[in-house]
Amino acid sequence: MNEVEFLDRIRGIAQLGLTYARDPYDQQRYTELLKLATDGYEPLTGLPAAEITDRLRAETGYITAKAGVDGAVFDDTGERLLLIRRADTGTWALPGGWVDPGQTPEDAVVRELFEETRLSVNAGSVIAVSSQLPRPGGSPHTSVHVLYACTITAGTPQTTGEAAELGFHRPADITDWHEDHGQWAAKAMRWRTSR
Repeated sequence: MNEVEFLDRIRGIAQLGLTYARDPYDQQRYTELLKLATDGYEPLTGLPAAEITDRLRAETGYITAKAGVDGAVFDDTGERLLLIRRADTGTWALPGGWVDPGQTPEDAVVRELFEETRLSVNAGSVIAVSSQLPRPGGSPHTSVHVLYACTITAGTPQTTGEAAELGFHRPADITDWHEDHGQWAAKAMRWRTSR
């Protein structure tokens, strides 16, 4: 278990305890556990401890893994994928993001594609589902990701505040991937060729 995974588990125990424990002594113990997690996250994230605590305390109820979605949009030949160069990291990725509360994953991938590319799409088949444990240099929490095959229904690809550059590319030609997006792109291409 790496340090980020350990902190995520401590954070989850603390937040669940703060949500459900009624005994004041238990509440005190869970508050201390949350402080330990916050102190551990501070040097890893570069955020002040107070901001981390505020963010963690804002998550109420039962703590679960986050859900993420990504969209695979193929060109007419099926040989290239729509990729974005992320504005925050400068690396290439499939368009996508987190599922918001009150949204289905399908709704979320449609929203994310529009936010990042200005394209309207339909969410089609599920290509793959995977999970990610917390890790240094990556997400600080456990997450589950769904990759959808998407079809453009309207619009022209445009750069946005989240996508500094975008276009259709052969995944094999990209070397600077965002986190594990190269693996996602490879799964999408294998799915496409198997059809």
